[in-house]
Amino acid sequence: MGIQLIENRDFEHAEAYLLIEKEALNSIVIQSQVLSGSMIKKCHYKNVVFSDCSFYGCHFQDVIFDNCIFENCSFDFSHIQKSFFKNTSFSGCHWTASSLRRNKFVDGQIERNLSAIIENEQNEIIEKEKSSILFFEFALAS
Repeated sequence: MGIQLIENRDFEHAEAYLLIEKEALNSIVIQSQVLSGSMIKKCHYKNVVFSDCSFYGCHFQDVIFDNCIFENCSFDFSHIQKSFFKNTSFSGCHWTASSLRRNKFVDGQIERNLSAIIENEQNEIIEKEKSSILFFEFALAS
């Protein structure tokens, strides 16, 4: 199975307020996308690389990120709740005035600036040995 690249360099026309619901993406690279103000819910992203994307003012709810990478993405003024991050890493991302509530983080790499937000908002960082059971339970509940 190959990896697909989704890229958008025309930022003047890229902004859209979208409802993205029940989307499933696997093994792709999403580069330079602007999804400002969008609602993303009940989606499943597996082996997805998000590079230089803007999620400014987005609302994520009940989203599963499995083995994903976020590089240099902006989550400024975004809200993420009841989502599941398994083996997901964040590098060079911005989180100004963002909130993360009631999320689960398993076996991922969490940057220092994100760690401070996670600790104060009823989020859970889960140990490696519990991860496969909890991932299965979360997938069934979604």
